[in-house]
Amino acid sequence: MAEKLSPEEKKQFAADLMFIALSNMDLRNKSADAMQQDINSSLNGKTAAELNTLANSIRLEKQKKQREQTLQKQYSAF
Repeated sequence: MAEKLSPEEKKQFAADLMFIALSNMDLRNKSADAMQQDINSSLNGKTAAELNTLANSIRLEKQKKQREQTLQKQYSAF
């Protein structure tokens, strides 16, 4: 699959893979093998475009949570 991507697409693909893998890590409650299995199952069979969409949705969700936390801190200061 990666052979069909342009150099820029390969770079984005690698960044998306790393971001998704790191986003799925739970160091407190899972063994390394269990985390690897979770990561593999979430990535298995997906195209570069699907991984990009998944990475973007994770980024948007993280941004949303950060905004909500910021608003909660601001309102709790009152």
